[in-house]
Amino acid sequence: MQERLTRSQVPVEETWNLDDIFPSVEAWEAEYNAVAGLIGASRNTKVDSEKARKSCLSA
Repeated sequence: MQERLTRSQVPVEETWNLDDIFPSVEAWEAEYNAVAGLIGASRNTKVDSEKARKSCLSA
């Protein structure tokens, strides 16, 4: 089994350009906080209907 490399050990041309996804660290943090809030809000919610499940998947 090969050893797993850290991102700093991988040549840049073989990594994703994260600037294509988030233009700044602040933009990434804003999205992270938004998603974390959604996860936290729904963590203890029971999904007991098809409509509710579809709503969760399309959020």
